[in-house]
Amino acid sequence: MNRNALIAFLEEEFLPRKILEIPSFVNFGLEIEIEGVDFDTVKRLIRNTTKDTRHVEGEISLSEKGAEIVSPVLQNKKETWRQLNKVSKTLHFLRPTFEDCSFQVNYDMDFLKDEEKFLKFIKLFMAYEDVLYLFSRGKDEKLRTSALLYAQPIARMIYQNGNVERETSLSDFEFLKDNKLFALSLKEREKKLIEFRTPNGTDDLVLWQNYIMTFYSMLAYANHTTYDIEKINLYLKESYSFYLNYKRKFPYEKIMEFATMIFPSEFDQLSFFKQCVINQKEEAKTYLKKMPPI
Repeated sequence: MNRNALIAFLEEEFLPRKILEIPSFVNFGLEIEIEGVDFDTVKRLIRNTTKDTRHVEGEISLSEKGAEIVSPVLQNKKETWRQLNKVSKTLHFLRPTFEDCSFQVNYDMDFLKDEEKFLKFIKLFMAYEDVLYLFSRGKDEKLRTSALLYAQPIARMIYQNGNVERETSLSDFEFLKDNKLFALSLKEREKKLIEFRTPNGTDDLVLWQNYIMTFYSMLAYANHTTYDIEKINLYLKESYSFYLNYKRKFPYEKIMEFATMIFPSEFDQLSFFKQCVINQKEEAKTYLKKMPPI
């Protein structure tokens, strides 16, 4: 990533894109949790806002009255983003809260065609899980209070079980099947799905796009010939202590490394970095200015 481009991008406004760099044949689905709103009002407004049918359900994990908007199968097309922009604006109008909410993205498990690809993906996720939690704060300075209940780190479970000391296998991740307590869930439906469960909920279309793009790029990278197994294994072999507050050195280098690794597009690299550091923009600029120009 170019140092000067990063510094300039940090000053730009977050704006939604008309289209993402995802093939139009790729299917995905969204589950948007909100709270502090009247369920019937949400249901009526969402149905009036969008021309395609969206399910609006009650959500038992929310501490206050709330709702979960479950999208139909979506694809990366301009009409999709026009519709989601309407949903985002409708939700923003309702002024929901997100204290116990998550934003969830579902992709088809067909992306990971065999055990080798799945293990590559899950290792990538665990190796950079600290960065992903930072990214998932969105524009907030902290994670929701229930994040460690409903979006627990996967790597912590693997380390607690001692599995990191040996080569992991598919069976080590059976605990993720239809499990809503971790940052990932492997859903057993008519088609097998992989659900990314962000620790923080949001009604912001830009953040939705960043999450959708990031999770797709991780799945795509697990299938790519440039997959850097040595670097990923190195992180997994380090002494593991999962942290959320980042009281020690902020991982700027690791954020940039991850973004450069999974995103072919510089715009996506810049967007990922910006979302990770948005709450300490001035410190990030000071760090970047000390970097040698690229």
